[in-house]
Amino acid sequence: AMEMHALQPRVTEAGTAFGSLNRQVNELTTTAASRSDVPADVKGQLEAFKKELDALAPRLAIPQGGRGGGGGGRGNNESLSGKVGQAKNGFMSGMVVGEQTLRAYTEVKSQAPKAIADLNGAITKATTLSATLAKYNLTLTVPQAVKAIEAAPARKPSANPKQ
Repeated sequence: AMEMHALQPRVTEAGTAFGSLNRQVNELTTTAASRSDVPADVKGQLEAFKKELDALAPRLAIPQGGRGGGGGGRGNNESLSGKVGQAKNGFMSGMVVGEQTLRAYTEVKSQAPKAIADLNGAITKATTLSATLAKYNLTLTVPQAVKAIEAAPARKPSANPKQ
């Protein structure tokens, strides 16, 4: 539970940075498409970057309508934020740790470092894209990179004596 508690702020920070970047790129894609002064290659760069962000969405988008605590099977099942909440809540519930909690824990531990590295790569690309868009009076405010998480193998928790 403490590992998930320590990881949660970083995953939330990544989700917030992703959300900001994703919203802006969606708006800019629409705006650029309607403007004749933006060259086709710049529109293409923006569209390609939007597709890259779309690929990150299942892992980094923060689930809507709650704290990301599992949601009863609804919504984004790949969300790291949701998995962190599910694992943390499962470990802290005082009940025997179940298979879903262990799976969420293992997946977060293994997937979070790569997802944050992928996001930081996108943030780097967004910085270059922002400079290009500025030439056409289009503003992309790029969030700060998220501090990397060291990839560590998931440990089996000792809370369940049957494991």
